[in-house]
Amino acid sequence: MINTGIPALLGTLTQELILVSDLQSVVLEANPLATRLLGQHIVGQPLLQFLSTGSHNKGNMFLEHLSGLGEGEVSDTWELLFDTPAAEPLLLNVRAGRLEHGGWLIVASRDSPQLTMLYHEVLAMNNELTSLIRQISKEQARLITQLERLAKSQERNYV
Repeated sequence: MINTGIPALLGTLTQELILVSDLQSVVLEANPLATRLLGQHIVGQPLLQFLSTGSHNKGNMFLEHLSGLGEGEVSDTWELLFDTPAAEPLLLNVRAGRLEHGGWLIVASRDSPQLTMLYHEVLAMNNELTSLIRQISKEQARLITQLERLAKSQERNYV
């Protein structure tokens, strides 16, 4: 078993489910949020066991996708439906990367991909707006300087 302590620490810093699994997708570690939402018994069990019946095929395709990743590479985000002890299925956006010594670091969030995409669009618009405000400020400073010169020039002409 990998005992890095990373999932527990990250569990206090993020609102994402974090799992460490071996190459056969057996869960070796889970952060507190993952164990709270998916159940205390998740450690030691195959990840596919926690997927809803309708997500098993998609889950297998996700794991196949992972097997094609090299060390340090990260998967695309997949939406998978998980069964929970609360009996209410949980739709999660899941991505994973291959760990240096084998296995997977799996991160899942409840945020919809559309919401995440909108968030990034808003950030991009904010950056663009900030850039435009800087340009306007520079232009305003240039115009104020020209107006001051013009006012001084007119004062000399009238005196």
